[in-house]
Amino acid sequence: MKQRKIRRTHFRHIIMFLLAFAYILGITACDQKNDEEFNGPPLIPENAIKKPGFSLHHGNIISSVDFYTNGTYMDAAMNADFIFAGGEVSKKDVLHKGKTYTVPAYVKTSQQDQAMALDLSKYAEKEELMNSFLGGYTIETTVQFTENPGNDTYGIFSSTQNGMFGFYAENGKFDFQHFDTNYRDVKAKEKFEIGELYHLVGVYNAHDKKISLYINGELQGSTSVTKLDFGESPFIYVLGADVGYEHAITDYSNVPSIYTSACIYSGAMTDAEVQSTYENMIGRLSDPEILTREPASDSQDYVMQNVKISGTAAAGNELVISGELINNTDTERTFKVALEHPLLMTDCKKDVQFIPVGAHRNSNFSYKLKINEGGSGLCRVRLLTDNNKTLCMENLRVVATGRGYHIGDAHTHSTLSDGKDSLKSNFEAVYNLGHSWIYTSDHNVEPQRKSFARSASKNLTDFVALVGNEITSNY
Repeated sequence: MKQRKIRRTHFRHIIMFLLAFAYILGITACDQKNDEEFNGPPLIPENAIKKPGFSLHHGNIISSVDFYTNGTYMDAAMNADFIFAGGEVSKKDVLHKGKTYTVPAYVKTSQQDQAMALDLSKYAEKEELMNSFLGGYTIETTVQFTENPGNDTYGIFSSTQNGMFGFYAENGKFDFQHFDTNYRDVKAKEKFEIGELYHLVGVYNAHDKKISLYINGELQGSTSVTKLDFGESPFIYVLGADVGYEHAITDYSNVPSIYTSACIYSGAMTDAEVQSTYENMIGRLSDPEILTREPASDSQDYVMQNVKISGTAAAGNELVISGELINNTDTERTFKVALEHPLLMTDCKKDVQFIPVGAHRNSNFSYKLKINEGGSGLCRVRLLTDNNKTLCMENLRVVATGRGYHIGDAHTHSTLSDGKDSLKSNFEAVYNLGHSWIYTSDHNVEPQRKSFARSASKNLTDFVALVGNEITSNY
């Protein structure tokens, strides 16, 4: 009996030791997992600096605005639409450290209410775009004031109001602002000179919980922050104005100025990477071809068309997404086609395809999409270059019958009360996002106006419009 008791004791000790060891390993693994989740997008590799075309899902460049001598402008990453509210794009003389360069630029004159903005709302959904900034971001622009802005605060390159981030001119100094629970900022060490071109970079490092301002590649200072808070909309980024709201420019900065570029990156740049962007800016100023460079014609050389979805969208079924690729060049090319789809609702074994297409030939592609459960969402098919520049994109709306997550918008206002858009515009916007329903909530709307909702949703298939009412005593 004594010998058996000793063996049981040993066995009990061994079990307790193994449980303790497993517990320690579990804590370590959990800590490592939390660190990975907290870090967010990876830092931008040095060879990626100013290399256009990294999509949101690959980190790096989200948008990179270039200006051309023929008066045009474009986002080299092909992710942004533009709101152009006055000013001009033309060749302009700029001065940087004693040297004069002639470059294409966006120019604000002395006339009132001039600005331009990037609108990323068609590129990604709100939550997806916000997530790209949570691990860190970097913004970059070049600006030259041609008149003294005085001691007031003027927007240079900024995001939406009541949140997020941007560059400002305040009391003759550049100021980088970031919103966590309040506005945090880093100011330049010295005042800027009128008629001098400056290269500005603002960095938010979520892991180190700090923001930093760089001017012409040199660190001006850093300050601690807790997080990034988003304003009314993460989509609008304005050159030459204080803020944008939803899909519009609201508060203008009426000071003549010149802008030669503007970029938004996912991830926090290092000191060395910021220095590389500054050196690249000098290279662009010195490049004689910049005067004759035109927008890339890739979107005409490589074509994706006739993208469609076939099959019955229901839980347990399989859909086929197909399309046609056309190579208009004189050499064989490999097309890169990427599919994005609702992850919980659908499953696809191969999201990216590489398809060779002969010179002046065409070829077809197809995806098989398994429907795991009912729900609604968007499938996006992108035609990409080798460095992930989006040449074109098709959105396919999928609403599958069955139990699942059917996305909709539960609170909307229209021109029936204090909204900016009509019921029909609201319905179409939500419909085109892949949602399957909308709930209207205009202030104090009479019941007979339900007929407006029926009319507005008449041609929207697999879509339910629910009419509600926000009863407001002081409206």
